[in-house]
Amino acid sequence: GGPHGPGTVDIEKLKVLVSFFTGKGHTAIVVFNYGSTFKGAYDDVKNAGEAIMNEVSKQPGGLYSTFEVKYDDGTKRTVQRLKVWVHVDGALGASFMNFLEMAHKHGKTDKVGPVFDFRLPFVCSITTSGHKWMGSPWPCGIFMTRSKLVLKPPSVPDYIGSPDTTFAGSRSGFSPLILWNYISTHTYDDQVEAVLRCFNYLQYISDELHKMESKYGDLKIETTPLALTIRFKKPNSRIIEKYSLGTERMTGFDSSGNRIAFTYAHLFIMQSTTKEQINEFLGDVKSDEEPFPPQMDPFARRQSVRQPLAKCLMAIRVNGRGY
Repeated sequence: GGPHGPGTVDIEKLKVLVSFFTGKGHTAIVVFNYGSTFKGAYDDVKNAGEAIMNEVSKQPGGLYSTFEVKYDDGTKRTVQRLKVWVHVDGALGASFMNFLEMAHKHGKTDKVGPVFDFRLPFVCSITTSGHKWMGSPWPCGIFMTRSKLVLKPPSVPDYIGSPDTTFAGSRSGFSPLILWNYISTHTYDDQVEAVLRCFNYLQYISDELHKMESKYGDLKIETTPLALTIRFKKPNSRIIEKYSLGTERMTGFDSSGNRIAFTYAHLFIMQSTTKEQINEFLGDVKSDEEPFPPQMDPFARRQSVRQPLAKCLMAIRVNGRGY
């Protein structure tokens, strides 16, 4: 959908791609985003998954491919394998959207996201991050799949006394402790209130940025439904560095068919975000002489002017935030 599109998967095009590869005898691994990196968009896992499953089920053999497996002892066995493995990348969204659903069921909000978890029979695996919503101090991830899809029973090494399903038999013992501490010390009600507070803060910062447009012009303020992120015109480097804002250039076409580009910055509202931090950010924007410098159109026609070599040299930063 271009720079202003929803950021979700095109279901009709996905059906064509998946059915093409499964029709050729290949297994298709379909990854749905449940909170994309920049826009925070959510794929409609239920409708998209049902659409591709219905399409694949029309092929010979239905949803399964049949093949023969030869074992080391010489025996053979005919087995079936799913033609489509559906994985949900829920790095951020999978950690808090169920609590938004709880809030919706209790009449606390009209917001509710698409179903994405193992309630959908075709979902094979889900991942989520421990360092985002739950706030682990270092990056870590959680992988979940159905027991019936594990290739073989896990081993039970004597030295840990529990099933070992890690890929390499090695793990950080500290990360699970931090995640368990978070889960055991935050009730469902705590989580629901945290989610609602984040959405309230997001609305607050959106309203305040819109008020600034009377002074700074169109700031291209956009939010994706159900996302805890807001994107707006890229501010100057001082603000970007202080608040470690992510930026991204998006390209598309205007109503006349001309190619255009625009650079956005975005910020996320997390449980740790406070009203004081938001007000400090807004205050820095208001007090800056030029918080939103003009952006150069990289596709505009410009006259080529030969300059002396000394004026063409570029200064490369070696200090400050890395990019």
